[in-house]
Amino acid sequence: MKTRLIVPFVLLALAACKPTPDQTEAIELAHVNSAPPAAEKEVVRLDEPVGNADVKEATDDNQTTVQDTAKKKIHEGDITFRTKNITQTRSAILASLKAVGGYLASEKESTNESDSTRNYTLEARIPAKNFDRFLNKVTQTAVLIDSKNITTTDVTTRYIDMTTRLRNKKALEARYLELLHQSTRMTDILQVENKLNEIRTEIETTQGQLNYLNKQIAYSSLQITFYTKRTDLPVIDQTGNRLLNSLKDGWSLLQHLFFGLIAVWPLLLIGVVLVALFRRWRKRRRAQRLNNPQH
Repeated sequence: MKTRLIVPFVLLALAACKPTPDQTEAIELAHVNSAPPAAEKEVVRLDEPVGNADVKEATDDNQTTVQDTAKKKIHEGDITFRTKNITQTRSAILASLKAVGGYLASEKESTNESDSTRNYTLEARIPAKNFDRFLNKVTQTAVLIDSKNITTTDVTTRYIDMTTRLRNKKALEARYLELLHQSTRMTDILQVENKLNEIRTEIETTQGQLNYLNKQIAYSSLQITFYTKRTDLPVIDQTGNRLLNSLKDGWSLLQHLFFGLIAVWPLLLIGVVLVALFRRWRKRRRAQRLNNPQH
């Protein structure tokens, strides 16, 4: 009998301990409210330094770039030599220059009459990978090489420095653009725009310097001077040239004499008058002697 009475009380106690739906919802809300607060939205200040993180990141990348970047070199040179036929040599050099993908930057021809020398000077731009090949082709046309100077300048450090500074400036430009979009006050907008103009000017300057350096690296420079002397010409050509030069010299002398006489015509006129007076005086004196033989 006692056992039958205890069982209902136990069931009632268990039912009282079970939470109701309202209590369950309250527990869940309390759990949500006890969650950690969300991260606060970052506030950007215009008076704080801009781009420090970007510069640091670019500096870290720079260490990798130094290891990965190939050597950057500038090849320059000049060569002077003597050749037998200056026209054929010029044609051969231009053909070789075209074959290696280069181009002619400048050309100059001159003649020195004092030592009978005809000179040609060519300024060639050659792809760096074909510089040695083109130089060998040029030397094959020489009879006698007077001088040859080749210099190679390593500009790897300079190249890396330029590319790093350019990347940092572009990152700084992007940061200023972000600030410009976030700014709401007119003073802040004007301040950011001024900074943008400054950094963009620096980017253009650095980009121009980098482009020029890339051009120097990609295309090597070679100044070629070749000449021929009169003794290098055939005998027939020498005789013909000497005859032609003699005729030119004779005609030039005749011109100088003619124009010289024209220039001194007053003196010639006075001389003619004096000669005429002298002959007249002499004729008179002779006549007087004939008329007065005693004297």
